[in-house]
Amino acid sequence: MSFSIRILPSNHTYSVEPQETLLEGALRSGINLSYSCGSGSCGECKARLLEGRLGQTDSHDYVFRTFEKSDDKMLLCRTHAASDLVIEALEANGPQDIPLQSIKTRVSRIERLGDTYLILHLRTPRSKTLRFLAGQHVQLRLNSSLARDFSIASCPCNGMLLQFHIRYEEDDPFSWYIFNELAQSDAVEIVGPFGEFTLNEESSRPIVMVAYEEAIAPIKSLIEQAINLEISQQLSLYWIASSSDGHYLDNYCRSWQEALDNYSYHPLLLPSDMSLKEGVISLSQKICEGQSKLGEADLYLAGPAFFQAFMKRLFIAAGVPEPRIFTMQIRDERREEKRSESAN
Repeated sequence: MSFSIRILPSNHTYSVEPQETLLEGALRSGINLSYSCGSGSCGECKARLLEGRLGQTDSHDYVFRTFEKSDDKMLLCRTHAASDLVIEALEANGPQDIPLQSIKTRVSRIERLGDTYLILHLRTPRSKTLRFLAGQHVQLRLNSSLARDFSIASCPCNGMLLQFHIRYEEDDPFSWYIFNELAQSDAVEIVGPFGEFTLNEESSRPIVMVAYEEAIAPIKSLIEQAINLEISQQLSLYWIASSSDGHYLDNYCRSWQEALDNYSYHPLLLPSDMSLKEGVISLSQKICEGQSKLGEADLYLAGPAFFQAFMKRLFIAAGVPEPRIFTMQIRDERREEKRSESAN
């Protein structure tokens, strides 16, 4: 039996199972409630009960002040529901409401996907999980000289288990270290999150997402957030790669059809007989041909700067209003220069 939770002042609603805390149910449902530790230590997820009956309260270290007790305050991360509830709680309305964090994580797994790609799985301490919005990025710091920004590929519903997609680049010390030296349980500091490449949750327009190779990472996070929100509008994913091994999560992308009623997936390969620039232009035209109502959609572009610039100009020419085109802000100057040279 699940219970309905209504949040004021936003009036957002979600369901929670008896075994879930109020915070767990909200994050699973894509609700961006304010929290920090998730373990009952910091008090950042304090909320007020307005209506309904609370169930079990898990043990916690946070000590409520007398006036908080009399004001029916509770910790969302430690409290369960015993009936439908109305609560008063803080929510993040955008990236500006997410605090900058610095967390020491550990490598929980290195998932190799051939010679070119891997997925780095990091685990935060239980007492300090990462709070972020789908589509944002952080800086990974391996040591004093090796640091790089990467998009978070996992869902905000679990800030303890984080995923990052890493591509091996020749002559790149950072990716060389990840592929050859980094091991399970090694320490990795994360600083962030950064960026405004986030889902427009208020929009009911069709969604078109276009990713270039490993930039599928933030798109994956956005789609998993869309699944949690149970969006009903059409969502089309186009994943462009320069070689067949670039679609390294092909089956996973196809599996989203089971969770989204109006979802379509289109893996695209750059033509081998064209330059990179010509290939990107050709595939953008194919996307336009496959989307008869592209001008009515929200468009999300993820990839190197040159790729996003090409795509944005072409889609604006195809009738997509510029304010509806969202682009990934993360930059890697060394790789941007290398790929830009290839495009030209």
